[in-house]
Amino acid sequence: MSRSGQIFFSFLAVCAAVVVQSAWAQHWRGMDVLPDIVLTVVLLIGIITGPRRAALQGFVGGYFCGVLAGVSLGSFMVSRLLAGYVIGLVQNVMVRDNPMVAWISVFVGTVLAEAVMFLMNPTFPLSLWLETTLKEAVLNALLSILIYPLLLRLLRGRAPRDSEATGSSMFA
Repeated sequence: MSRSGQIFFSFLAVCAAVVVQSAWAQHWRGMDVLPDIVLTVVLLIGIITGPRRAALQGFVGGYFCGVLAGVSLGSFMVSRLLAGYVIGLVQNVMVRDNPMVAWISVFVGTVLAEAVMFLMNPTFPLSLWLETTLKEAVLNALLSILIYPLLLRLLRGRAPRDSEATGSSMFA
């Protein structure tokens, strides 16, 4: 897929995540926390497409989340941008097709994004923040099990068949 196609479909995925987050996420409470679907999508985009595209989508997703929350607009944008960029760097050094890399990256990226949010806008006691962040990171990692294959398919396109990859055909 072309770069512009990846950016466009990444943007659509972030917008869809914002809609799902704002409309249905409150019904998906687990372990007394809500999943951060937008952050999960941004981190997975980083693993699939790399740090620059993830930073762009993190900025966009952070903007939308900040607008929806009504507070801490800058904190949302900076935390999502940095988390997307850092986790996007994983794309250069790890086997990104491995779902385990995606789960671990989403867990670590969630902790990173929430740490930046906490440093920029400390609103909870540290112990409560740590407990909530770890629960959210686990919930986001579990959510990534469902989202990762869909984003891989969307951002990479269909996988070529063996005959297409080699340029041969059984009738040639």
